[in-house]
Order: sequence, then C-alpha cells, then structure tokens
Amino acid sequence: MAAAICYVVILLPVLGIVQNGPQTTGDRYSYLSCIGPVLLLCALWGRFAGKSARIAAAWVPVGLLVVTLIVMTRQQCAVWQNTRSLWAQALRVDPACVFCLNGMGRALADAEETDEAEARYREALRLNRSHADANTNLGNLLLEQGRIEEAMKFLARAVAQEPESGIMHYNMGNGLAALGRMDGAVREYERGIECRNWDPPARVFSNLAFALNATGRFGEASVAAQRAVQSDPESALAHYNLGVARLRSGDIDAGVASFRSSVRCEPDEAKGYVEMARALREADRSGAAREILLVGLARFPDDAGLARELERLAPEIGADGQD
Repeated sequence: MAAAICYVVILLPVLGIVQNGPQTTGDRYSYLSCIGPVLLLCALWGRFAGKSARIAAAWVPVGLLVVTLIVMTRQQCAVWQNTRSLWAQALRVDPACVFCLNGMGRALADAEETDEAEARYREALRLNRSHADANTNLGNLLLEQGRIEEAMKFLARAVAQEPESGIMHYNMGNGLAALGRMDGAVREYERGIECRNWDPPARVFSNLAFALNATGRFGEASVAAQRAVQSDPESALAHYNLGVARLRSGDIDAGVASFRSSVRCEPDEAKGYVEMARALREADRSGAAREILLVGLARFPDDAGLARELERLAPEIGADGQD
C-alpha cells in the first residue's frame, strides 16, 4: 500500500489532469514514481532469498522478468534512435496529432525529403488550419523551393495567428524580400526585432541591412549590419552587408575593411569574392577589387566566375594593379 501511494502521489502532477504543453503523457514521467514499486520488489526478493528452500523458485520469475525487460528496452531504443523514429512512433499512436505531424515534417525537411515534409505539413494544416508553426514551416519550405507566391499565403497566415512572434515577422520579411518588396521586408524585420520575449539572432539584423541597402537607406543599413557583426563577429554575410552600406555611404576604406573581414570569415565561397569585387568596382575601387579576386583565384584557380570578373577589370586598372 505504501509503494502504491508513493507511486500515485509522485505521478499526480504529470497525469494530464492539468494540461502543460502539447504532450499528454511521457515515458520520462515514470522515472521517479517507479522508485516505490522497485523498492517493494527488492524487499520481496530479500524475503525469498532469505529462505534457502525457496531461492531456486525465486530465480525463475526474476529471470523471466529480466529477459522481458531486455526485449522491451531494445524495442524502445529503436523508437528513440533519432528524431524521425520518435515522431514516427508518435504518429503510430496518434495519426491525427497535429503537433506530431509538424514535428515529422521538420525532421523530413532536415533530411531534404521535401515532398514528404510538405505532405506532413499540409496534413497538419488540414486538421488545424490555424497551427502557426505548421504554417510558417510550410511557408519556409515553399520559399526555399522558389514557390514564393504560394509561400506568402502561409507566412502571412502565421503572422496573423501570432502577431507578437518575432520569428513569424522575420519569416514574412524573408518572403517579401524574395518578391523584391524591400520596403515591406524592412517593416517586417523591424516589427520582429521590436517583439518582446525574442532575442533576434545576427541573421535578422543582417537581412534587415540587406533590405535597407536595397532601398537606398545606407546609414540605417550600416547601423543594422553593425548590430549583426556585434552579435556574430564570424558572420561573413553581416560583414558583407556592412561593407555595401559603408561603400554606398562614401566610407570607402571602411567598406573595403568590411569586405576583407567577410572573406576572412568565409574563405571557401568563390561567389563571395565575385560579389565583393563587383561592389568595389562600382565604388571605383578597382584596385581593391582586383586584390580580392586574386585572393579568390589563389584559393579557386579553376573558378570561371572569378577569372571572368578579373578580365572585366583589366581595362580599368594599370599594369601595377592600381586604380
């Protein structure tokens, strides 16, 4: 009786009488509550083991119990093998679980099984059209596939459902930027940054800087990019956007320094060298552009894009490589 009462009392807070989170139950909830029954079994074993006439008979049920637990443990470990196997088990238990369908969709998307991921997201939304995470996840998936107009429907729905969520506004801003609607993207990024209970990562400020650069607001872009660099000093994209803002603002030397920092952070992307060289060329810094391209060609000697960009610069610079 004492073991049973102990079990129930410890389990009471997590029985689901009061819902806490999307889950109704969880295997982990039984860890502490099983202490009472385990102690009871140990006491029974001690009583049997103390009587030599019964010890042989006691080993038989104990052995069967151990073998059964080993088999069940191996089965359960297969469920816990990875995120995907965990969501698959959850859906076997409850195929209409919207939370589980959304989670399975994310696992499939991470494995680049985009068609299956899209199917899971759409099934989740068929069951619950207002599920904000499923809307934003499907919207982002479609955005990555270039299905921008279709993606915007789901991203807009997610923002409408959770207007105080910074990440929802950020995703909406990405969609608007993909459509070329930079003023709208700026508004969404800024709304996301202003949301409470959210600490925007560096990529939010970096994307804001990109959109501000595209609208000609270079001073504001410089401020946003600097915040991105402060948040993540190793972000090549943040340094690049800062370089563009500084160049367009007329601070050429600072812009060149930002471009060099971008190359230092991400030296293994050939296209980064090309983009920076083009920006420097537009700012009448062909010599600095040539320097960037030569560094890129040293790392990627067979890259045709770098070679072509260097050829375009040839008429603009002297034999010594100066402007």
